[in-house]
Amino acid sequence: MIDSIIRIIAALIVFYIVYCKSEQQILAIVCLVVAILGVRKINKYASIVINKFEHSTRGKIPGIGEYDISEDKTKEVETPPSLSKSIQSAMLRADNFSDALGRATKFIMLKEWSGAVHFMEEALQFNPDDVNLRLQLVVIYGEQIGDKAKAIKHCEEILKKDPENVSAKFNLAVYTNHWKGSKYSLPIYLEAEKLIERKGLSKTEIDGKLNIFIGHDYRNTSDKDEARIRYNKAITILGKLAAQGDQASGFWLNDAKRNLESLG
Repeated sequence: MIDSIIRIIAALIVFYIVYCKSEQQILAIVCLVVAILGVRKINKYASIVINKFEHSTRGKIPGIGEYDISEDKTKEVETPPSLSKSIQSAMLRADNFSDALGRATKFIMLKEWSGAVHFMEEALQFNPDDVNLRLQLVVIYGEQIGDKAKAIKHCEEILKKDPENVSAKFNLAVYTNHWKGSKYSLPIYLEAEKLIERKGLSKTEIDGKLNIFIGHDYRNTSDKDEARIRYNKAITILGKLAAQGDQASGFWLNDAKRNLESLG
């Protein structure tokens, strides 16, 4: 009832201004809007507009609220959706290699892997030949994020520049196995074995581990006899190292023994 009365009054004011007070046309327009929409609808639309401004990333309305810098969509870098808002606020472009590496280290300490790889990748833009950085990316992509394709990509980038890199070749075989299976990874493991021999790393822990993984691939491709040979070779290598107090070799020694027993 009240809304209808206000509409009628507004309409009369419009009529009066249009025909008698031409210099007050703005007021006439306002009253016309009131007459057409009514107070309730205007109040509803005003609330919607204010709410939009409250959540705006452009700035603030005095007395209503300011935007949160961590929500600012005008940043240079699009941040991964998995990161928390407090961490998103740090996702700006690094100025140089050291800056990018420093930021990556902070994310690694927080175990925020998306942030870590973001800045490690950015560091590579400043220094694409940093092999150690690429190897770290391989492990984070492969183990923490689960992106085997990117882990493989970085292994391949290293091997383009350094075909004799044992770690890159070994990890290429590991993540190829995870992504495609033993049929595809076994040839790469065998290449890694030859590389280990050329580098004089036979009888070391990495050689022992390699024989375990080669054993897995032979087992998975239905060659249990060759798998048994490989597990026994790993046990021989790792057993000597474990006897010298090497705890890592002791861990892999037990793994080799369990896999050998599983063959029956």
